Amino acid sequence: MTDEEKALERIIYTVGKSTMKKYEDEFIMIREGDMTKDELARLFSSNENWSDGSITTKINAGLRVVAYDESEYHPLMKEKR
Repeated sequence: MTDEEKALERIIYTVGKSTMKKYEDEFIMIREGDMTKDELARLFSSNENWSDGSITTKINAGLRVVAYDESEYHPLMKEKR
């Protein structure tokens, strides 16, 4: 595993693989400008029992994951099943 793959794996661990899969579309929507971080934070608040700090951390980590080309991060998501 390359250093870049290890770094990405740590980011995926931070956001949580299940969270990344559940909210992948929303993270992509933010990247594409179709949703704001605040809107996702409100969605997390209504759907999950996380602190505000955890929500912020998960949003920032999730956005870092989707910043990678899909072909790079999807294999890592599947690899950890």
